[in-house]
Amino acid sequence: MRVTRWSAVTTPAANLVLAVAIVGAAAATVSAAKGTVRVIVVTGDPAPDGNGTLLYIGQPSSPLSPQIVPLNESGQVAFRADVSGTGGIFFGDGTNLAQIARSGQVAPGGNGVFGDLASPVINNAGEVAYHASPDYS
Repeated sequence: MRVTRWSAVTTPAANLVLAVAIVGAAAATVSAAKGTVRVIVVTGDPAPDGNGTLLYIGQPSSPLSPQIVPLNESGQVAFRADVSGTGGIFFGDGTNLAQIARSGQVAPGGNGVFGDLASPVINNAGEVAYHASPDYS
């Protein structure tokens, strides 16, 4: 296995998250927090809701480069991924992978449908925020 591209980000508590691209394999996001290394997500993993496959992890503007993935002091991450024809915002901690929002999903309060989703961030309480555009179709 040869890593061809990678990016990293650290937190003040010395947590680390790596986004790596591997020749002949999928891209992966790996978190190292409090001395524990955990694989968060790998391209090709099933979507948490069972509806599709995670095809690309990161923002669609740069499909050949690994993405900086936001993390918090506990090593939890938030990320955007393409999923079988749609996009979504996801949360992972090395044990759990959860879908936060997905394009085409009804917005909270039933007032519209999500279109494009991008730029997730996560705080130390594990709360995820992201940019969402409405679907006007």
